[in-house]
Amino acid sequence: MSQLAKNVFRMDNAELIGLAKNRFLDNETQIKIAEHPYRRAKTYLAENAGLCTAARDHLWSMRGYVFKAALLSYGHYEGQDEFYHEMYNDHGDKMRYRSPWRLFRCFVGGFGPTPSGWGNLTGPRACPPEILEDIYEKDVASKHTPSDWNARSTLRGLLGNPNLSTDIVVKVSASHPDSDIRNMALRRLGTLK
Repeated sequence: MSQLAKNVFRMDNAELIGLAKNRFLDNETQIKIAEHPYRRAKTYLAENAGLCTAARDHLWSMRGYVFKAALLSYGHYEGQDEFYHEMYNDHGDKMRYRSPWRLFRCFVGGFGPTPSGWGNLTGPRACPPEILEDIYEKDVASKHTPSDWNARSTLRGLLGNPNLSTDIVVKVSASHPDSDIRNMALRRLGTLK
């Protein structure tokens, strides 16, 4: 066992955060941080591009949706659709009302630190199309006023997600009352093959 892993329980919060942010941290130390009770360090660990599988799975197994959302947002389960479906089915409605920004960032799109610097998060770009369609139906299409700020920003994010179905893009480009959003959908149609 590494010296760092042996001493995680002795570290103060600043030391834990510093280690959790380190992409080159050994697996044993990552697991010890994931098992540590300090939540903020675990949040930084979930956002870490160098997160090992064992620490990732430990964070996923915890109650609630905060760590799961971070793990999905940062692409740790990219290509594994069952985790996206599990998260959305178990926690989607709670997230929609408690923290809609987290739902957006987890499934639709968002920005944050990436291995190559600040940019688009990779996790939402791997979100299955069925989830995006459900978000469209519940958060955009069901809104009675097209001027609803949250619905408009969600729609803009959906149009930027490469997994949004062509049917929704066509529907928005033909019938949305806002010309800026219609034009955005038309530009998106121009990039489809």
